[in-house]
Amino acid sequence: MIQTSKFKSWKTQLRAHHWVKNILVFVPAAANHTILDPESILNGVIIFALFSIAASSIYLVNDLVDLESDRKNSTKRFRPLAAGEIKESQAIFGSIFLIVLGSILTVILKPSLIPVLCLYILLNLLYSFRLKKIPILDVILLAVMYEMRIIAGGISMSIELSTWLISSSSFFFLSMAFAKRYAELSNIYTISGSTNPRRGYKKEDILTLQTLGVVSSFSSVLIFNLYINDPLTTTLYSEPKRLLFLLPILTFVLSKKWLDVSRQEASEDPVIDFLRDRVNLFLVPFFLIVITTAI
Repeated sequence: MIQTSKFKSWKTQLRAHHWVKNILVFVPAAANHTILDPESILNGVIIFALFSIAASSIYLVNDLVDLESDRKNSTKRFRPLAAGEIKESQAIFGSIFLIVLGSILTVILKPSLIPVLCLYILLNLLYSFRLKKIPILDVILLAVMYEMRIIAGGISMSIELSTWLISSSSFFFLSMAFAKRYAELSNIYTISGSTNPRRGYKKEDILTLQTLGVVSSFSSVLIFNLYINDPLTTTLYSEPKRLLFLLPILTFVLSKKWLDVSRQEASEDPVIDFLRDRVNLFLVPFFLIVITTAI
């Protein structure tokens, strides 16, 4: 029972549920219609694993840095490290072990990704220790780190990515990052009315974050429309115009996200919110059907 409890604590602390974000490494292969190729699958699985290891090591570092503020947070205080289920020394060792393990595996399996993963880890460390205190820049960095997964997939699989696809996904991630920060700040001020010393925002900034997030959402939809008309896209689809049916789906998902956020019905974790939202999960098959019929 003790071992099971310890396993659950480490699984939670390493944010295993966040590994789903690393599915983004398959986006280039999906956009290029080679996602079912054995080589693409193997490449994707390797990149997925490498990013999962790197991300979990950074989560440990970030939680060590934010330990005191997390213990005062209404939700983060239940994280295993903040709750005392995992010792600080164990977290430090775990982070070092994962970074070393990830580095060795990258050198052996995917040396072409060394620059990308090094930059990813560096940006995360800078974010954890300093840059998360700088308003707006912290949100931009969160979006960039999402986008790096797609770029890594393109580099590893030697797939040319449309500029419009990169731009559209960047604004999508930017919107999700704004939503995350909005929910976090909204919860802090609602419960305690005080500021978070690990953040550079004030109470008056909440409305600005909401505005920037909504604008980013619709910018993503608009740019995706440009992606549909990109010459690179039209060569990949027999019926590219059918992709236009994705626009109302994206608009609905993003609009509902911000409606939930503004009602304070969203958590500080967009990934968990998406996985728990039955409407979003219901729309996934329709999303896939549209893409399949357009090919």
